[in-house]
Amino acid sequence: MKTLIFTSNVLVASLLAACNPYSPDLPNAPFRCGTAEPRCPDGYACKTYSADLQVCEAGDSTVDARPSDASPLVCNNDQALEPNDSLGNARAIPAKPIGTPFKFAGVAICPETDKDYYAITVDANTTNVEVIVDFSSGSPLTLSILNSGGTAVATGVQTGAKNRAFLANANAGVFYAFVAGGKNNYDITITQTR
Repeated sequence: MKTLIFTSNVLVASLLAACNPYSPDLPNAPFRCGTAEPRCPDGYACKTYSADLQVCEAGDSTVDARPSDASPLVCNNDQALEPNDSLGNARAIPAKPIGTPFKFAGVAICPETDKDYYAITVDANTTNVEVIVDFSSGSPLTLSILNSGGTAVATGVQTGAKNRAFLANANAGVFYAFVAGGKNNYDITITQTR
């Protein structure tokens, strides 16, 4: 029995020595960071893109690069808001005082065919509605504000990793923020003003 344990320990030690976590022939494509320091080999920096996605990338650690297609986007878990894929089951936005933004963070369009609807109740005429979708990586997202019949009354304008739709002087009633596009994680902020 002792000989078997000794042989097993020698075998494990040999395997660990042979399984160096870093190869001198590493690709330039990003790969997941290690869990212990150093998290990446020399010449690579660990970049954080989400709580579940940290990748080693070749180059200067001060450069803010985005993951390449070799690093798939890890979708946020937004099951608490689902289903919200039609006007009929749109996620209601809680009432907030005029001028106070409401935000859902860490939501996702996943898979690519997913659509998200948010119901916005406007209590008084001539209320402005602003919706901002902020995404940091992955495919650009489209944004619209729809009337109660599902017709777009404001279309989002993308600037960098944000898409903003603004509806001026809305009448009292229910409107919908509609988010679609490609597979991506995002935050949505909705503000009513006068």
